[in-house]
Amino acid sequence: MTNNIEVQNLKKKYPDFFKKHSPKLLDFIFSQNTSSKIAEICLKNKIEDEKMIEKIANRVVSALLEQFPKEKLPEVLEKGVNLEFETASKISAQINQLIFSQTLRGKPQKIQKEKKKPIVGEILGLTESLKKEEIKLKQKNRRTT
Repeated sequence: MTNNIEVQNLKKKYPDFFKKHSPKLLDFIFSQNTSSKIAEICLKNKIEDEKMIEKIANRVVSALLEQFPKEKLPEVLEKGVNLEFETASKISAQINQLIFSQTLRGKPQKIQKEKKKPIVGEILGLTESLKKEEIKLKQKNRRTT
């Protein structure tokens, strides 16, 4: 997802953030697999706008970092991303099944809440990878239809 140099620069810039969070969880968040799953879930639910996908990804990562309870994701997506309730619920259920469940199996260390929310946006680095994944999935879907 993000390259190693970007992660190293972020570690230098925000050492406290990286100390407070499980390396295993951060690796999971930064993984290409995680961004691909988020993009795929969005596209399956007819969310193709890059900014919407980015907003959804930011909320998913915020939930992973325990900035709000994971159970509140449908409400957060509905109000924060301006999705219809049904769409927010479907996306949330799929995120829970494909992403949140992975963190439970791996049992990452207890995550402490981070008060500096602007860091989260920079830490995520999801935007660029999600755009690339979205383009790949759109091209793949066009070829198969």
